[in-house]
Amino acid sequence: MKLEEKGLYNLSEFVKSIKRLVIDESIDFDLIIGAGDSGASMVKIAEIVFQELHLSVPKTLLIPFFRFSQKDVARGEIFNSIDVYVSEATKVISGFSQIRNILFVDDEIGQGRTVDGVIKVLEKVIPDAGNINFYILAEDHGFNSDSIKSEIAIHFVPFSLFQKRINNAISYIIPYEIEKKITDRFTDREIGSKVRMNSLFELPSKELKDNTPFWSYEILGKIKKEIPNYYKLQLDFENYIHSIIKKIIEEMEDNTTMQKPTEEEIQKAIEILQKNNPEKATRENALKAIEGMRKMASALVDRVDEDLKSGKVVVSEDGKVTRND
Repeated sequence: MKLEEKGLYNLSEFVKSIKRLVIDESIDFDLIIGAGDSGASMVKIAEIVFQELHLSVPKTLLIPFFRFSQKDVARGEIFNSIDVYVSEATKVISGFSQIRNILFVDDEIGQGRTVDGVIKVLEKVIPDAGNINFYILAEDHGFNSDSIKSEIAIHFVPFSLFQKRINNAISYIIPYEIEKKITDRFTDREIGSKVRMNSLFELPSKELKDNTPFWSYEILGKIKKEIPNYYKLQLDFENYIHSIIKKIIEEMEDNTTMQKPTEEEIQKAIEILQKNNPEKATRENALKAIEGMRKMASALVDRVDEDLKSGKVVVSEDGKVTRND
């Protein structure tokens, strides 16, 4: 699968997953949370999904989360100073009389350090955290929700599985002609793929100074200074994302004639998952498995139809099927 195809596939599955949660399962989300640069972009995309579904957009909380104490260190000491995020989280959450359902979105999740940190923040700022359902929507890079110990109920809903050597796949949805205008002026080290997407969405990027994380528009300011009429690129990109998401939703609505799975079918799928992969034996994964099998069946029917029209397959009057390869 090409990088652009992988990016568009992940976007499509992300949209479908949100639709399943808020429409098919009628979950009313109070809050959408994103952490770090990729989380900020995913929150923005989630907002667009809600808009295209003609639903009220939940309040959002962006946390400039760092997993490490030095900004450019890929591996090293874990940055566990959770208290630095409490103040901003309190400002947003204090406006709620109660919170029951939270949607946490990210491009991918592996060991789960970021989500573990976010949950620790929530436990500090929400008195009745034990009544919260916390839904994680991200590409699965080997995450095990059981590794996080919390009174908060965690529901992992992977919208895609990790493909070897491809990280931050969602960033490949940026059209080449738009991204090139940025990469012609800035190297990937100066402005990486996550920050490029944030800048196109008019979002800040996370920064760290004196071990204090914060959101900054400094890089966005540099980009606007270097690229004339950058707002036009931003507008083109956001319109492009809206159009893709709208098309995905329309295609899903066209397929609503397909019968919804019965409770018996769902339970059977869960039983199969329990036998083959117990960690994935959830209702959400059962629904995805059923949908996948139906897609395969639909593709097979389309293939047979093509073979019939081309004469590769012939059905006699008595129902005998022969191939003419």
